[in-house]
Amino acid sequence: MPPTRFAPSHVKNKIKREQLTQKAKKAKAQAKLQKRLAQAKLEADDPAAKKKRLAENVPRTLDNMREFDPSIMTADPSSSNQAEGSTSAEATQNEQNADISTDPFASYFNSTDDPSLPPKVLITTSFKASKPTYEFCDELVGVFPGAEFRRRKKGKGFEMGRIAGWAADRGYKHLLVVNEDMKKPNAITMVHLPNGPTAYFKLTSIELTKQIFGHARATPHYPELILNGFVTRLGHAVGRMFQTTFPPLPEFQGRQVVTLHNQRDFIFFRRHRSTEKVALQEIGPRFTLKLRSLKKNIPAVYNLGESPAPLTIEKDEDEDDPVGDLEGQDQEKKADEEKEKEPSKTLPPKQDEFLWQWKSAYPAYTMGGLCIVGGVTGFARTRSIPSLVAGVGVGLLYLWSADAIRKGTNNGIEGALGASALLLLSSLPRVAKGPVPAVLAVTSATTGFYYGKTLYSLSQSS
Repeated sequence: MPPTRFAPSHVKNKIKREQLTQKAKKAKAQAKLQKRLAQAKLEADDPAAKKKRLAENVPRTLDNMREFDPSIMTADPSSSNQAEGSTSAEATQNEQNADISTDPFASYFNSTDDPSLPPKVLITTSFKASKPTYEFCDELVGVFPGAEFRRRKKGKGFEMGRIAGWAADRGYKHLLVVNEDMKKPNAITMVHLPNGPTAYFKLTSIELTKQIFGHARATPHYPELILNGFVTRLGHAVGRMFQTTFPPLPEFQGRQVVTLHNQRDFIFFRRHRSTEKVALQEIGPRFTLKLRSLKKNIPAVYNLGESPAPLTIEKDEDEDDPVGDLEGQDQEKKADEEKEKEPSKTLPPKQDEFLWQWKSAYPAYTMGGLCIVGGVTGFARTRSIPSLVAGVGVGLLYLWSADAIRKGTNNGIEGALGASALLLLSSLPRVAKGPVPAVLAVTSATTGFYYGKTLYSLSQSS
């Protein structure tokens, strides 16, 4: 190391200072190179040293630093460290095999139909769709081999559940409904027919084929499907749902590949075509999906004006009525004969049943931080101990609830709802005293409405 008086920062001559800086930089690079060469020579003689170094120097990424939640689609980082023959790995594999054999998509993989026939997919939009939505639907028709687009009419009888039942009775295997907001596509509802499930995805980062520079032209060949990152139970369900939208036997001579890459629960869609020079050329479109909910059946159709069920009186089993029994048997036979004559129709349910629903902890985190900052600020200005206790107490309750929601443990949503109720009740009497109580009342009411709606949806599905 050079003396202090020869350090570049103490040299007044600019040219000399640059020379010293370049010399020190070159020496540092040479020392680093010699260290790497010595390390490579040592690891060539001892392979165990290299394995030890790679095991200790694991890079910290967003994926492996993320706290695992069983309700997400991304794999547990700790599962990669388990041995393949361990008991826990075998139990997980057996559980996944049992789920796959009994899920709603098993009939697609066990079918004896012609594998070259693509499944029929019906694509439609929300009410009063705009031009960008129709253009995106036109792209989707080109992606799925058996897709067909139909414009959706507005009015009673064209609810999503009734459309799903209509499509199931006519041999369609999937229903895709593209929703829009501010005249831009923002969501996709995918329904597996005839008995569900129904997946709702948020749609972002859309780029049509014409917006991709140097894109390739699509051919009518069936593409090959690549699913990457769908490893958990929820990931298997979503991945197999996408897999059933494509024919089981792709046409490899078309050299087309559709990729669905799951990373941090964001599903990236890409479509490429391999060229004769062994390179990939993107066809399009591009878009990103984020799963928000997964329902058990096809979408429900709510009939708020439906009359209640008629009152029925059940007869005791001990009472014997041979005449009534004979009449009942005749009526049952007639009813069965009429049902056999009439074609079966797929009817939508009257209530949605959620298998999985995304719950956000960000509102609770935000409210917790605001309450703690507000309590400390009020104590610093007025030395009010009640303000400090109330603000910090409600803020800690919000933070605990947010952490419980993020981890998927019990009472997280209930805690956030209770904290919102406490904050709203304490802020309403002081709304007219200033802007701070008014802001607290509005934010607590909004947060309470969000978590109340989430809790109601979960209670209805259970």
